[in-house]
Amino acid sequence: MSLFFAQNRWQESFCDIAEINHKGRERRKELNLMAIHVADLETSL
Repeated sequence: MSLFFAQNRWQESFCDIAEINHKGRERRKELNLMAIHVADLETSL
């Protein structure tokens, strides 16, 4: 029983880590797009 519980806890924390990594990637994509946009604005000025 305790082994099952420990495995369950581990899976939950692993899912949390995966979710955090996914959010980090999404945020980095947004920042990259903003940086590209700013670079475009600077070159058009």
